[in-house]
This record gives sequence, structure tokens and C-alpha cells, in this order.
Amino acid sequence: MNFDSVSRSISARIPLLNHNVVKISWVTILIASGVAATIVADMFLKKGTVLTSRNVAIGAVLYALVAVPVTLAYREISFSALLIIWEGVTILAGLAVGMLWFHEPLTVRTVIAALFAVTAMILIYSQ
Repeated sequence: MNFDSVSRSISARIPLLNHNVVKISWVTILIASGVAATIVADMFLKKGTVLTSRNVAIGAVLYALVAVPVTLAYREISFSALLIIWEGVTILAGLAVGMLWFHEPLTVRTVIAALFAVTAMILIYSQ
């Protein structure tokens, strides 16, 4: 049983949820979980001081776990679309974590970078 058949089954049982809504929701969950793991991995790596530290090891394991949601997401959307959306969400989440967790300043350059990330996601999603 693949995701497509599960999605069509859900769509048949709940008329308000058509196949595309279920598919987009599934991909969104995969991207959110993968980006969250990436950001948490980055936070551990930033706290790590040497290559043998526990923080670096935890960060590396989290990076490896990102392969699970990204592999599943690649089955649902194209390589380029997933890559642009994934990286755009990662950029936005990274900027937010940098400001809120590490007290990094919001600069004109970071705002411009965020706008470029959002623009790229809008352009690829509207194809």
C-alpha cells in the first residue's frame, strides 16, 4: 500500500479532503519534521566545541534522521520543488532560531534573504 492509495482512500471517506489536499498536508508534515530535525541538529552543532563532543554526535545523528522524511517527500513531489521549498523553510526557521535562541540581530540583509526565500517558494509552488 503506497501513499497515493491511502490518500485516495481518505479522500473517498471524507469528501472535504480531496486527494491534493491530503497530499499537500502529508508533504507539509514531512517538510516540517525534516526541517525541525535539521534546525535542532544545527543548534547542537553550534553548541559543539570539538569533533568528539556529544553535541556534535547528536547533531550528526539528527542530520542522518533527516533522510527519512526527505526520502518520503521525494516520492510525492519533484526534486527541484522539494529542494526549493525545503531550503526556503529551513532558511526562515534558521533566521527565527538565530534571532530568538541565539539573540542574533535582524539586519536588512537577513530580511532580504528571507524575502528571496519566500519568493522562491511562491514561484516554485505556483507552477
